[in-house]
Amino acid sequence: MRKGLLIGIAGLVAGAVLLLGASAAFAAGPDGAAQPKAGLGLAGKVAIVRFVSKEIGIRPIRLIWEVRHGKSVSQVAQEHGIAPATISQDLLAKIKARLDKAVTNGRITQEQENQALAKAESRINEALNRTRPLNPQGAPKTAAAGGGSTSTTSA
Repeated sequence: MRKGLLIGIAGLVAGAVLLLGASAAFAAGPDGAAQPKAGLGLAGKVAIVRFVSKEIGIRPIRLIWEVRHGKSVSQVAQEHGIAPATISQDLLAKIKARLDKAVTNGRITQEQENQALAKAESRINEALNRTRPLNPQGAPKTAAAGGGSTSTTSA
């Protein structure tokens, strides 16, 4: 039960990072044993995008478009008058509430909660400031590599 909860918490922490396509895992459990990677899944990614876009005050599809075209989430937030620290604090508060409940229920220790919160804070801040590289035509590299670039060229 404890291992499943830790994987679930790792997924929640990773959700903040997954906005930009990264995955996360706990490198080691409380006993030092390696833990399997905990992917967030499509539903978790959608929930994070919805949360962040609601904080910014834009539609989720707009946030995705902006990030895929070279902006960081922080840049998008600032363009809409929202301080990136506000998003980070709100997301950390949500994570802390879940961790507090797990500590209260005896599923994790206070030390594990503190470690998870420290990791979450650094990953959230990293994710908010990360940008995707663009190819010379201005489309994300992943789209150009797959032949799905929407850029046009003149003949």
